[in-house]
Amino acid sequence: MDLAVIFSVINAGLLLYFISLYVGIYRDRKAMYTLGLAAFAALMLFQNALTAFSYATMTGYFGEAVLPFLFTMSILQFGALAILLRVSI
Repeated sequence: MDLAVIFSVINAGLLLYFISLYVGIYRDRKAMYTLGLAAFAALMLFQNALTAFSYATMTGYFGEAVLPFLFTMSILQFGALAILLRVSI
C-alpha cells in the first residue's frame, strides 16, 4: 500500500508539471487545446490527490487481496504519465 501512495504522489507531481507546462504554452500561443489539456491534468491531479488520501487513510477497509490491483493502477498511470512527459518535452 505504501508503494501505491508513493506512486500516487509522484503522479501528482508529474501532473503539476503538466499543468504548468500547458498553462505556459497557452499564455504564449493562446491555443485552446493546451487549455483543455491543463484542465484535464487538473482533474487528474484532483483524482490522484483523492486516491492518495484514500490509500493513506482507508487502508483498514481494503482487503489484502485488493492491494496488488491498487498498486497496479498507480504504476500504470505512472507509465502513461512518463510517456506523456517524454513526448511533451
